[in-house]
Amino acid sequence: MNRRRLLLLAGSALASARSLAWAQTTRTHRVAWLAAGSKADTEAYFNAFRGGLRDLGYQEGRGLVIDARFGDYTRDRTERLALELAALQPEVLVTQGGAARQAEHLVPAIPTAFVFSGDPVVARRVLRVQAAT
Repeated sequence: MNRRRLLLLAGSALASARSLAWAQTTRTHRVAWLAAGSKADTEAYFNAFRGGLRDLGYQEGRGLVIDARFGDYTRDRTERLALELAALQPEVLVTQGGAARQAEHLVPAIPTAFVFSGDPVVARRVLRVQAAT
C-alpha cells in the first residue's frame, strides 16, 4: 500500500470517528408545553404538536424532551405551571389557549410560541372571569 493511500484511509477513519463522536454528544433539546385547559380537552392539540415534531425528524427520548403541563382552566395553576416550566430552562415554551398571556409576562426570557386553540381573546376573558370569582 502506498503512502498516499494510507494517509487517505487514515484521514477517512479519523473523520468518521470524529463525526460519530459528534453525533453522540449532540445536545438534547427541551421544549415546554403549557395549556390553560385540561389535559382531556387539549390532548388532541398536544398530540398533533408532537406528531408535527416527529414529522420534522425530532423524536422524544432521542435528543428531544417535551415537558407538558395543563392548567385545568385555573389561572393561578396555569401561572404556577409556567414558572415551573421556566425553571426547567426549555429552549422554547409552546402555549395553547389562555396560557400565552400568563407565560408572556411571567417568563419573558424564554421564547414563547402560541399554537391554535380557537379565539385567544375569548380564552383570555374566560381566565379573567375565573380569576375574579
